[in-house]
Amino acid sequence: AKQAGISLGKRAVEIARDYATQRVQFGQPISKLQVISHKLADMRRKAEMARLVTYRTAEIMDAGADARMETAIAKVVATDNDFECANIGMQVMGGAGYSMEHDMQRLFRDSRLGPIGGGSNEIQRNIIAKLMEL
Repeated sequence: AKQAGISLGKRAVEIARDYATQRVQFGQPISKLQVISHKLADMRRKAEMARLVTYRTAEIMDAGADARMETAIAKVVATDNDFECANIGMQVMGGAGYSMEHDMQRLFRDSRLGPIGGGSNEIQRNIIAKLMEL
């Protein structure tokens, strides 16, 4: 079930972490395998980056300053990172990630819309370039 007030990336981290700490292979949870723990760490880092850039943009807007550059950057970073979190989450979960009993499959599908909708990330890059006077 979707939680209010939580980013797609952060939710993907939670689902993948829960799965990895419960899934046992080779006599231990797969979260103990370095390759899996690094994937989870990367997911957490990407989710946090998305959160921070979004909050920083909100601060600038709240201060009444021109936030066009930061808004475009935040849109690209947040939607790309959400997709990357869902993609890595699918890798962590393997075939279970595709199963309808896990929300990762829905997050993976939902995350694909982010870079396309609401002014595609290519359009956001055009805005960034224009604001850079390129």
